Amino acid sequence: MLNIKELNNFSKNLLSKTKEIIIKSDSAHMGSSLSLIHIMSYLFVNYFYKEKYNKDNYFILSKGHASAVFYSSLYLSKIISKKLIDSYGMNNTELPGHVTKIKSINKKIFSTGSLGHGLPYATGLAFAQKKNNSNKKVFVIISDGEINEGTTWESILVASRLSLDNLTIIIDYNGFQSYEKTSYFYDMDNIYKSLLSLKFNVKYIDGHSFSHIDRAIKLKTNKTKIIIAKTIKGLGMEKLQGTLESHYLNK
Repeated sequence: MLNIKELNNFSKNLLSKTKEIIIKSDSAHMGSSLSLIHIMSYLFVNYFYKEKYNKDNYFILSKGHASAVFYSSLYLSKIISKKLIDSYGMNNTELPGHVTKIKSINKKIFSTGSLGHGLPYATGLAFAQKKNNSNKKVFVIISDGEINEGTTWESILVASRLSLDNLTIIIDYNGFQSYEKTSYFYDMDNIYKSLLSLKFNVKYIDGHSFSHIDRAIKLKTNKTKIIIAKTIKGLGMEKLQGTLESHYLNK
């Protein structure tokens, strides 16, 4: 059963903390972080809270420029300290604007930000778990902009060939890339059809609905799951919600 009260509380605090540290550091990528509020809340409440983060499953945030929502999730899950989260984006911090390994939990964080690298890593990690007869699952979030990357498609072909049923790929489909709408570069419906043709289990969901996220994550299948999560860039930003400008502006 979904604990909606806990999820709503976590997501409310995550929205607040993410906005707070970005504004305090005067950094960018507010929009890219806030589109993930509900997906990150679901994953951390159910899979990656303190007692489980260093033990079970793996999580890779390939869209590393959304580091603020990732670090805020670690903080709310009591994995990193208040002192550390308050240093986000400051000089000499361990928490820069793109996801970077943290000394205290080094083994479980993959540095990302050069888009297109997280999925290859996640695919290899999922294959390694299979080879080692491990039951651990691998979750990776990629941006809709990473669909443009050649390494993304190379990894998709490998995942299809190896039938990695322990791999879940979540595409944050917030509709914007750095300088244009995603639709300027490709039609997501065509991407959906291409992924189906490669024998993946592909689902469109509302990326801000906990029930949609839950059903998609828990779906039992012998195929790699690809979840296309329709989200709102800059969710909760009074003037910039659903705009390209939220990629760079923070208020």
